[in-house]
Parts: sequence; C-alpha cells; structure tokens
Amino acid sequence: MSSIAQNGTEKSLSFVAVTGTPPRDAAPALLETLRSSDVLAEATPDVLVVLLPDTGAFGAAACRKRLFARTSGDPRARPAHATPLRAAAKPAGLGQVTYPHDGEDLDTLLDLAIERARADEASVVHALELGSKTLGEIVDTLRARPAIKAGPRSTYPLDLAIGSLSGVIEHACAAARRSASTAFFSTHHPGRGLAGVARSLAPAPMAEAPPSARRDRHDRRAKRHDGHDIEVRDVRHLPGGSDAFAVVVRADHGSWVTCGRLENDRFVGVHAADPLLADLVADRILLGALPEGERGER
Repeated sequence: MSSIAQNGTEKSLSFVAVTGTPPRDAAPALLETLRSSDVLAEATPDVLVVLLPDTGAFGAAACRKRLFARTSGDPRARPAHATPLRAAAKPAGLGQVTYPHDGEDLDTLLDLAIERARADEASVVHALELGSKTLGEIVDTLRARPAIKAGPRSTYPLDLAIGSLSGVIEHACAAARRSASTAFFSTHHPGRGLAGVARSLAPAPMAEAPPSARRDRHDRRAKRHDGHDIEVRDVRHLPGGSDAFAVVVRADHGSWVTCGRLENDRFVGVHAADPLLADLVADRILLGALPEGERGER
C-alpha cells in the first residue's frame, strides 16, 4: 500500500470480498468473470477476496455486478463452456472497497470489505429472490412487502406527491455529487410532470461521452460531465412497466435506489441504500428504450 501511495494518488486498488458456504467451491466459476490481472484468494475458510489492481470504485462496482450475475444464475453472465456452479456454492454476499477512498491500511480495507459482504447477505435481493425478476415484478414484490428487517440497507415505504418525490431525489443527487464519480439512472415518463426529476440528476448541461467511454458501454449511450454519468430510459413497453418509476443514484461512497408505481399524482413504492438492489434496478432500467428525442444520437 505504501508503494502505491509513493507513486501518486491517481493509483487505485480495490477489493471485492465474497462470502458463502463454502466459497472455495465457487472459485473456478468466479475466475471466469475476472480479468487476467485480477487475483482471487482465500482470506478465511468462508471468505474469498478479489484483488483488482489499478481499479477505482466504479471498476470494482462493475466487477461486483459481474460476480453477482455469474453466481445468481443469469445466463447472460455465463461464458461458453462455463464451470457449473452448484447451488450450495453460491456466494451470499459481495462487499467492495477501494484504496485510498475507504482506507489506506490493508487490514482495514479487507475487514471493511468483509463487513460489507456480510451486510450484503441480508439484502432484500436475496430475501425476496429478486435477481431473476423484471422491473415490474421487482416493484410489485417490494410494494407488497416493503420492509424486511430494520437496518441501514433495508427498504422503507415511500408514499408521497410527485412534486415531493423530486425533492427527495434532488437531495440524494446532491449527496452523491460529493464523489469524484457518480452515475444516475432514471425511468422516463413524459406527461407526468417528471421531466424535472431527470434533469435534476445532471449537475450541469451534459456532454456526450467520449468515444472511449462509448466503446466501453457497447449497447448503451451515456452522457457525461466531469465524471458524472446519466442514463434515462423509457420502460413503459416492458412487462409491468407502464407506470413503473425508478431512480438509482450511485456514488463512490454508496448507492441509493427508489422504485414504485405512479398513481395519479402520487408515487407509491420503496427506497433503500442497498448497493445490490441499486445494481439490479439500474440493470433493469437499462433494458428500456432511449427517450424518443435521443434514439438517433448514439
């Protein structure tokens, strides 16, 4: 860690802790999702740790998403001739940390990564088996059972006027902009008085992502401004998406998500500071179409 610090603050190093029983059985499948420069090691008998050299918080988040998709049975995340993953070997939690944002001591970083992975085990995504559900199904499941267990990552009910919802989202965005990099995802609902919600996500007029960023994103277009990404998608054509509304705010220090349904001039749903749920909802938002005025601008 000291050698990284001596080489300058631009160097980043991330860890993703993987908990499960027994994790070593999952190692071959996990390795298939990692880069050749990444390192997978056993920290304790029930914890694996992925070391990600030269990787910041967003890169670690992307790795975390790949690991979750691979171990949750998502066929899109399974390489050809992939190693079978037994159900008993599926990890229960994934926790990420980044140097120097989360600490400068190796033991502290590893302990924090494992602590976050343990917290991830209690995610509503696991409790309600949301991993394979559509956005509409996720919304309806969470609305039917909005609170599983009280805690910092629990889902809490949210029932308020659309105008008040805008204020809640703007507050979450303001907190996120303290990070060097942020990402915002929102569903698009023209004619519902929600255009300002999407605009509030952007810290300033957005510019088109540079070519390198567009290549990295393959099938989706991102707008960027000083490290801030914004994605707005129309999900009304998706199953159960006609009145579904969702926003995800992702920052270096954490994620916030709200999702529910629009009922006349009100929003009825849930919100949570759950990184796993935020990743899942963001992925479902990206399945939507670009708003009409943006479809020719890829």
